[in-house]
Amino acid sequence: MDSTQTRITIDLVLDRLTAKDVLRAVLHSILFHRLFGTIKPQTMEVLDVTMPGVKDAQTEQLIEEKVDAFWKGVESGANKRGQITVIFAEKRPKKTWFSMGEEEIPWENWIINAEVRTDKDRQTFNMNLSTTLSNALLTILTHTSSERGRAVVPLITNSSGISPFPFRISVKVAGVDFIREPYDFGMSKEYVPASKMPTLRELYAERKLRSHLDCISLVQADITTLEVDVIVNAAKSNLLGGGGVDGAIHKAAGPRLLQACNKLNGCAVGDAKITKGYDLPAQVYTLYVIHTVGPVYDTKNVDSKAEQLASCYHTSLELAARNHLRTIAFPTISTGAYRYPLEDATKIALYTARQFLSSPSGDEIDLIIFTMFDEKEKRVF
Repeated sequence: MDSTQTRITIDLVLDRLTAKDVLRAVLHSILFHRLFGTIKPQTMEVLDVTMPGVKDAQTEQLIEEKVDAFWKGVESGANKRGQITVIFAEKRPKKTWFSMGEEEIPWENWIINAEVRTDKDRQTFNMNLSTTLSNALLTILTHTSSERGRAVVPLITNSSGISPFPFRISVKVAGVDFIREPYDFGMSKEYVPASKMPTLRELYAERKLRSHLDCISLVQADITTLEVDVIVNAAKSNLLGGGGVDGAIHKAAGPRLLQACNKLNGCAVGDAKITKGYDLPAQVYTLYVIHTVGPVYDTKNVDSKAEQLASCYHTSLELAARNHLRTIAFPTISTGAYRYPLEDATKIALYTARQFLSSPSGDEIDLIIFTMFDEKEKRVF
């Protein structure tokens, strides 16, 4: 299953007389193709378009409630636009400190954007609406029968009932949620006495919590001499070497590094790519180099530059984790020729590292090392 939640958007322009029928038909069609359980089919004719549906009292009542909620929201305000979303999820086991629970992970999100209009030329409007409805059905059929649409569906392990997967239908009009059913994200329903609640000391001792103090190191050193799994290069977007740490790493790793970088077709700002370490002096330990491209500082776009710099660190850490590289060394990124203020860059680097270590992927990294070029960098860190 693709771990990324898939989004499918359907845009509808409705008229007052048929709006509820159209919304009802679209919701029925989505559920018909996505419930995967024991369902009875039915068909409905809306604006001369035949739509498939689910013949189930509970499902029909649910759809009716959502359509009514949308209609009441539109009728009660000046804004005649709204959105109905259908989210399908998969239940997965989730281990808590005290017991095994469950969490619901969304895997597909259908977004129906709907606007109610009044048009004097009803015949033309209905013809256009009929075409729109046919296109909506085509979107549903095309996605659910496509390779991607099939691949995103989780493994079905329970075929009882109308659906092996929980789903939620939400209604929003003018930014206000009219009906929103919350997911239960796996919180334990057991009552836990105070005597069984672990202290932080116990959780750290049992390694259920990790101290960032044990996972982050600061070193004033030449990054090419560190005996780690991977070092990070503050590269230019063409990845073909340059000055500063970029030039030092290319010089230490030898010409094969440049040859490997030539095949990567460059790298976007905030992104990262990986190569072998080749002839690095500590190559028996440092087997890889991650190349990331930092932003050129711009006082007019401080927020976007900060996001790009944070992405350099986060993407590099993700790449290291995916390749089972447990120790990683960073230089200070963008603080040289790209003029990023050292103090701001340092805060972003440390904050991003702590955030990553607190994430599920953080368990894949044992040590993050920040290398400092001089005493000034050392003082700021």
